[in-house]
Amino acid sequence: MASTWEGFGNPVLESVTHRRALAVRAYPVLEEIASFGFHFFGLDDIDQIREFLRHPDETRLERNLSIARAHFNVVDLPARLAPLLELDESDVRESLDATR
Repeated sequence: MASTWEGFGNPVLESVTHRRALAVRAYPVLEEIASFGFHFFGLDDIDQIREFLRHPDETRLERNLSIARAHFNVVDLPARLAPLLELDESDVRESLDATR
């Protein structure tokens, strides 16, 4: 699913779906994505990153992948968009105003 700030496609989610560990810096969309429960390394987590590279934690990667599948699966997109496509213009404006 799209982020409410950035739009469709996100390198963080794409990396998760390819089972890659990430070291990330904070930015608005990352906060939104991380709120689903993903576990990423911060850029300053040097020792943790080093340890992960020596002994990869497959559980961490699988947990992130499971979260991505549950909340950002493109297969779910048609069902999630259908209610929006059925709204008339005033409903859409009201919905957009509520997210701002």
